[in-house]
Amino acid sequence: MRTIYIDRRDAELDLDGGALVVRLAGARIQSLPLGIMERLVVRAPAMLATRLLAELWRRDIGLLVLSGRHGEPTARLLGPPTADLR
Repeated sequence: MRTIYIDRRDAELDLDGGALVVRLAGARIQSLPLGIMERLVVRAPAMLATRLLAELWRRDIGLLVLSGRHGEPTARLLGPPTADLR
């Protein structure tokens, strides 16, 4: 399972070509190709571009948003089923 964790407060997540782009205060700090991902987990308050959400869904990449003091699941976008969901 190739899971990417984002745990940077106020990160801005966007799509550029076929890559997830992470920005802080408008500055690009990371770029990761979506082709390597099976799941994206966002742990801190962040902004996600709708075009990124659409591309995650189109590619069957799961998204899990955790919030609160103890990281309670608050939103998810399901990708393909995996063996660890049993």
